Amino acid sequence: MLKVRIRGVYATALTKDALDAGFKVVQPSDVIIDRFKLEPSYDVPDLTVKDSERIRGALTIIGKCWAVEKYLNHLMDKYGNFIYWRSKIPLHSIIIGIVKKIENNKVILDLGGIEAIMPSRGYMEGDRVPVTIVKTAVLPNEEVLASPELRVDGNYASLIPGGKVLLSRHIKDPEKKAELMSLGLMLKDKLGSYGIKWRSSAQYAEMKTLIQEVEQLLEKLSEVQEKLSQANDYEVICEGECIVEILPTGTFRKRLDDIRNQVVPTIIGHHSIKIRMKKTSIIDFMEYLIGKIPDKRLELSRAFHEYIIDRRYKVILYHYKPTGEVVKIGPGEIIWKDFNEMSIIMFRQFRKEGILNGLGIPKEKGDYALSYVKLENTYIVHTY
Repeated sequence: MLKVRIRGVYATALTKDALDAGFKVVQPSDVIIDRFKLEPSYDVPDLTVKDSERIRGALTIIGKCWAVEKYLNHLMDKYGNFIYWRSKIPLHSIIIGIVKKIENNKVILDLGGIEAIMPSRGYMEGDRVPVTIVKTAVLPNEEVLASPELRVDGNYASLIPGGKVLLSRHIKDPEKKAELMSLGLMLKDKLGSYGIKWRSSAQYAEMKTLIQEVEQLLEKLSEVQEKLSQANDYEVICEGECIVEILPTGTFRKRLDDIRNQVVPTIIGHHSIKIRMKKTSIIDFMEYLIGKIPDKRLELSRAFHEYIIDRRYKVILYHYKPTGEVVKIGPGEIIWKDFNEMSIIMFRQFRKEGILNGLGIPKEKGDYALSYVKLENTYIVHTY
């Protein structure tokens, strides 16, 4: 059974989706435990789903590669087409790279068709270098970064170069943090030049389990080091974690709104608004009303969107390119709206001459664009 940890803006909807799919939701937040009346499980997750730190409003899936693939396929089967990006190489993989060239004090490594960058340390072109992937590339404009210092990961801890004891930023409890720091310092004598980084799941494990894992990681590190001399070029000695970034479409978010509404009262457009609006008390109030009169959900949602739009003279559109680049369009003036269709037309007048992006057609000062936007559409119609 796939074990999924879920966090972020989409947590309630995706938890309902995961439970309906037969997945096991582990390490749930207190809010999720309360909403679903769950008997909490603190098993180690196969993957984590959370808000993206790369693209606002997107989802990050990170975990064991087989699990990430299975979960991605589930979302594609259920929700149809959406934009997504995969990591070029799993994070924290250990792989044999070949020095391709050296530029500006940086080593360019060939990892078998994938390039990685590493600080120069006296390497020569053609050298074989075992490396750890310390930063992978997910979006097209990102670079893979590698380090010659090896790192091995477990369920609860990672052995890291440098001799420090570190904690995951997701471990919040002061007592647990102090406990894990003390344990890490106690184990340091066994680690030589290595240190420990406690992963977030460590806060739920018994001390005996953590000590056993550190011992197993030391054995794993020794095995990895033994394999290096016999490994082939580009061979993956230790697979890391795969990452997928998903940009939900308007239709995807609308379906998540409806799924969330099966658990708690949810306004149509909830997820689209939450990722942009800083003050959400008005959403909470509207959803309180929907809870009181659930058969008026559509009417209340339309009234809410009308209220928001009527208070805005100018709006900005955010266009997400397949490269992950975000282009701001506007500000523009709303000149037409239809709240039954959840759609608007935005007027923009050009202030200077130039070329229309994507069309190659000259534009002059005073020319204008009309942009038709519908909440559920995956596209915007621009008329110039």
